[in-house]
Amino acid sequence: MFELYNAPSVTYGIDSLFAFSRQKHEDGLAVSLGHNASTIIPVVNGRGVLSRAKRWVMREFTLTKGSHEAFRGVVNKPLSSCSSLPS
Repeated sequence: MFELYNAPSVTYGIDSLFAFSRQKHEDGLAVSLGHNASTIIPVVNGRGVLSRAKRWVMREFTLTKGSHEAFRGVVNKPLSSCSSLPS
């Protein structure tokens, strides 16, 4: 990497948090919708709260009405209550 591209350094991180910060947001949810798994990371004061992040693996999984309701319950929570997100 360094020799081929003359890169002075490399940064590794979570792509949804990079995208979230690029949009200049301070508070909200960084959502990564993948083919096999989806991740939701609450962001408070510009920092991801990884201890409250949720990851859903989609192995042969079809969204049902129940899963839509569960997702809506996480998304509609105010950030002030992020410490009480369901585990």
